[in-house]
Amino acid sequence: IKPDVLLLAHGAALVDPEDAQYMLDHTDCHGVQLGSSIERMAIEKPLEERAASFKAVRFPEVLNSHFQNV
Repeated sequence: IKPDVLLLAHGAALVDPEDAQYMLDHTDCHGVQLGSSIERMAIEKPLEERAASFKAVRFPEVLNSHFQNV
């Protein structure tokens, strides 16, 4: 590799700061470039938590028995 070139880690696998630290500690890269992943990181976890909350909603037994027969 040319000495005047910066080698950056980049990709969807870089999701958390721990991922970036791992790349810096275990490769010869000089830095980390986050593309669109940095934009989704702020909303991805809260969205997953919100969806899980809705999934946990329990319907009245009358509705459950009705939809089991459909």
